[in-house]
Amino acid sequence: MRYFEDKHGVKLDPHTTHEGCAENFGPSLVNRYVFGRGNVLVTGQAAGFLNMIGEGMSCALHSGAISGEAVVEARLRNRPVQETYRRMIASEVRRTTDQWNPLKIAFDKPHEADFPAALMRLPWRERRLVVRDLWRFMLLYKEFKWGREILRAAASRLLGDGYPTTRWI
Repeated sequence: MRYFEDKHGVKLDPHTTHEGCAENFGPSLVNRYVFGRGNVLVTGQAAGFLNMIGEGMSCALHSGAISGEAVVEARLRNRPVQETYRRMIASEVRRTTDQWNPLKIAFDKPHEADFPAALMRLPWRERRLVVRDLWRFMLLYKEFKWGREILRAAASRLLGDGYPTTRWI
């Protein structure tokens, strides 16, 4: 650890809290990404990126490339790297979080699957079952109080251009 402090100015604070996560896609559901602090940039699944099919490599490669670009741009413009990285990573946040956004899934095409078209091809009774199952999926996160967070992020995206950066750590 002294190497990081001496060579890169990174000093880690002592461990003070315990945290847990029910699933590794939680940050994508509630727009609670972890991008690091100071000169440390967190990317990929460690930052909270995981796409809808549970594959994280593409997110890791893309966010890793963005972090490299952010380092270069921050140095060229003499700006803090976190500020630059967070501005640049917003596109990956939108792309990934859109895949989990229930309003985007229901009314848009956030990924290759055209959920609205597929849903409309079903008979009315089966559509009702699908909507019920989506609701039950949301209820799974009730004990974590994520239901409101998921809906808040979904509504924020619907009304604005992106997801609130104030939720990012």
